[in-house]
Formats: sequence, C-alpha cells, structure tokens
Amino acid sequence: MKISVCIPCYNVENYIGECLESLLNQTLKEIEIICVDDCSTDRTLAILTRYAKCHNNIKVYRNLFNSKLIQTRKVALSHAFGNYIMFVDSDDILERNACEIAYNAIVKNNSDIVEFNCKQIDINGKEINEDKSYCNLIEGKLAGDAIFENFKNNKIGQMLWNKIYKSDIIKSAYLQISFSRLYYKEDVFLTSIIYNNIKSYYGIPDKLYKYRLHSGQSRASNITLEQFKDRCKCADIISDMIKCFYSQSDLTLLQLQMIKSKMNNWLKNSNLEELLKHKGEDGFDDYLTVFINAWINNELYDRLQYINNEDIKDIYYTQLRLVLECLHTIYEQCGSEVIKDNQAAQNLCNRFSACKKYNIDSIVKNINNDIDWRS
Repeated sequence: MKISVCIPCYNVENYIGECLESLLNQTLKEIEIICVDDCSTDRTLAILTRYAKCHNNIKVYRNLFNSKLIQTRKVALSHAFGNYIMFVDSDDILERNACEIAYNAIVKNNSDIVEFNCKQIDINGKEINEDKSYCNLIEGKLAGDAIFENFKNNKIGQMLWNKIYKSDIIKSAYLQISFSRLYYKEDVFLTSIIYNNIKSYYGIPDKLYKYRLHSGQSRASNITLEQFKDRCKCADIISDMIKCFYSQSDLTLLQLQMIKSKMNNWLKNSNLEELLKHKGEDGFDDYLTVFINAWINNELYDRLQYINNEDIKDIYYTQLRLVLECLHTIYEQCGSEVIKDNQAAQNLCNRFSACKKYNIDSIVKNINNDIDWRS
C-alpha cells in the first residue's frame, strides 16, 4: 500500500461524506482510508459504516470512549499499513490529484516529509480568497539544522494535515508522546516532535488541501473558564515535556532554541487578558496556580550556574523575561491573591532581582513594587 490516509472523526455528519468522496476519487488508487470515530453523538458512525460496506479500501474503527485528537490519531496509525502517511481532518477535502502529487514528490526527493499548500473553503465548500496561500512553507529541500531553524522561525508549517510522511517517521514521533490528550495547540507540539525526528524536508507550492473555515473561526473568540482550565492542563503537560527535554545531555543548541521558541509563542498567544476576565469565578484561582507553577519551573534556572555556553544561557534568560512579564500582567489584570501566596513566583523574583541581562532586574523591581509578597 502506498499511502494510508488517517481521518479522526467526531460529529461531522454534514461533512464526512464530502471528505470521503474526495479520497475515493483520487487519481492515485493505491491508498487506504482509515477512519476512527471518537464516539460521535450524531450520524457520523452510520455514514462511515455505510461507506465502508461499499468500498473495501475504507476501514472504520471506533474508540471505546471519547479520547480526543491525539489518541484518535494514534489509533488510526496503529491500523495503517501504507509506506507513507497523510492526515485529513474529517470536515476537509483533498484535491483530486493530491495523493498522487504528494506521493511522487516524497518518493522522487527521498524526503522524510513533504509539505504542500492549501486553500480555504467556507462551510458550503466555496473557496475563500482563491489567490491567497495559507500555509507557511519553503519550496525545495531542507536538511539537518536548517529544518529546525526554519520551524523555529515559523517559516515551515505547524499543521499535521498539509503533509505526507514516511510511515516510520510519524509512528516514531507518536511513540514519544506519553500523554493521550493535549488540551490546546496539539499540532504545534506534535510537529515539534516530528521535526526533531526528520533529516530531510521538501516543500511544494501545490494547493492540494482544502481547509474548511467555520463561521467565526477566523475571529478571536471569548475563552470560557473551562477552556482556561484546559490551557492550564496543557501548560502543565508542556512543562513536564520541557523538563524532560532540558535534562537530555545530547540536546543541541538548535533544538533548545526550537523548544524555547514554541514554548514562548504558546505563552504569548495564551491571551492572558481574555483568560483573566474569569477572575472571581469558581475554580479560577486553582487553575491560575497551575498555570503559574507550570511556567515558572524554578528547577530549570538552577542549571544556570553550571552553564558556560552564553548562547544557551541566552535561551534561559529570554524565557525568564517572558515569564516575569506574564506574571506581572496576571497581577495587573486581576490583583489575584494567588500571586501573593505563590512561593515559587516570589523565589523566582528574589533569585533574579539583580540580573541585568535583558533588563530583568527592572521587571522584577516593578513586580516587587506592586506585589506585597507574603512570607
């Protein structure tokens, strides 16, 4: 089998048929279509079952309980026998020649991964801004350190679905994931792991994927307290991942930069002001404590005194500045008693009160002037 196309499915009765038709009509016929239903409550499973009865290259599996995206993709991969893997979201569509073009590109260039461009469509399948490209990619070949550098700088994509992968590469990456669900920005951290495993990348400009943009999706939406809770859980998971990464003695400077960059981008984009609108609601302080503790990670800074490489120190200090700025923002926005009581936050400020790198001492001074720390 040349390609296994993995489709996680949940409550997509209005779109899954169109998605499957786009795969059944591919010019490349040596593909298998693996659908995993994540306990849908609508007619999704019935539609999948009907298609599977009519087409022997469609395989349908169902999770025993709602397991979310990461675990559902893992299940799909466990049933995939193709030499190459593609992911398609169940409400999206592939161009008729997508599999053939992607397959030819990855075989011809002997790459671990090939990235292609995409179009956006509305809920009715009509293309939006036809002349615009929506995916960051670099045309041609990248190898070695250049892959990490361009990923770090967001010059190549962070989505799983606009790519074709060597099967062993993507399966190896998923084996490194110790958790079954990530509550926010799954693709960013999965692609971080994937790019850490590949030696060659190839980008092509062809718009092979049609990404469905749902109503209101392009606008920043309000964040509920439950979503805030999910982000806090995500921060905790990522914190553990970062500790693990930093403890690896063979970690390269470039890999450290990549991890730092992705972590910092997550924190910057966590929409703190929006999250903090929930101050006073039941459970807010508990969630906020998890959020703060996950991002302080004092034990990471314990290593600073043993690091002689100035570039690596720079990574730590850049992260530290961002964490302190966010800590100050949290206090300014909600004046939460959680901050005053947080011993880890107080210890962090005390430790770096005289650090002049990146004006960290000035940030700490502002925090200490505003916050009356409790002993």
